[in-house]
Amino acid sequence: MKLAVKRPPVGRTQWVSIAFLSLSPVIGFGSLAYFMTTGTLTSATLVLALVIATVAGMGTTAGYHRLFSHRSYEAALPVRIVMLLIGLLGLQGSALEWSLDHRTHHKFVDRDKDPYSITKGFWFAHMLWIFKTRARDWRPSHNADLFRDKFVFFQHRYFMPLAIAANFVLPAAIAGIFWGDIWGGFLIAGFLRLVFTHHSTFFINSLCHIAGSQPYSDKHTARDNAITAFFTWGEGYHNFHHEFANDYRNGVRWYQYDPGKWAIKLLSYLRLASNLKRVPDTTIKQRRMQMQKGELLSKLEKWGWTEERQQLFRAQLDETFAAFRRRATVMNEIRNRMKTDAVQATQRRFELMQERYARLQDAVEETAIQWKLLRRRARS
Repeated sequence: MKLAVKRPPVGRTQWVSIAFLSLSPVIGFGSLAYFMTTGTLTSATLVLALVIATVAGMGTTAGYHRLFSHRSYEAALPVRIVMLLIGLLGLQGSALEWSLDHRTHHKFVDRDKDPYSITKGFWFAHMLWIFKTRARDWRPSHNADLFRDKFVFFQHRYFMPLAIAANFVLPAAIAGIFWGDIWGGFLIAGFLRLVFTHHSTFFINSLCHIAGSQPYSDKHTARDNAITAFFTWGEGYHNFHHEFANDYRNGVRWYQYDPGKWAIKLLSYLRLASNLKRVPDTTIKQRRMQMQKGELLSKLEKWGWTEERQQLFRAQLDETFAAFRRRATVMNEIRNRMKTDAVQATQRRFELMQERYARLQDAVEETAIQWKLLRRRARS
């Protein structure tokens, strides 16, 4: 399918976007106040709005973001089509436009070419960047996976009528047909719900670049923010994401709230998703240890330790970290070899590799424990 798209000049004011993003909160909250004061707000309509918000969130996180932008997993055709359809509920542009912008954001994060760089201010990163047309890399050779996808092209070509139908006609029809609340469906499950969907997503670009922790890297402004993760179905663990963008997970730790990760994993169990990309745990731990090492060293003088004690502690940190990195590197090499040699290798050779991998895994875990003990000793 040939892409037919009108490309407006860069820097042109987007009056439709300005009007909608300015008026939708007024319409949404004004409607909510009216329905509440007149006693006509129905619980069924509120439930509908919540359901649509959840589906829209999944369309953004598991669809637009992790599938189309980062290719962190492969999905069966029905799943791809569903993701393109529910992605309409975000009303944030087509999957093609969204992915092109997001790939540019990762490539030039915090620099001038970053389309929503936080260095230009909170409100610019939050929503002002949408108010003017911006340069996009439309070259098929640079984004071949998107330009080869006829379904992505179809959604892009017919985005506006499809999005209007999904965001306003559909909720009004559902509420009108099943419990006679067509205006509630249109205004509450339509406009008010979109205000929540928009700004919860926008906070990833703004709030998650100024508030939160940086457990994996401080080379960029992205931060992990558990509160934002709750309202964006797992997207708030942004520091991890910017370090390991191709990982299908954002909340990598077991207790982190990431429904997007759970949904993708469920699809893999149903054989509707495959090739889930996952950064080795040793690589993630190594990055965390590197950040922790820097934090500990910066605090030594504040703790009032003697020079001799500081030097001893630095030596212990360096030795433990070097041992972990050395063992993790060999462990990753064996893991990769086990994958590539699984067919050619004899059973005995494969078993030997498994045994060595298991021994290294134990050694890595032992080194990680030593690292934790060093950190605890430093605090005591």
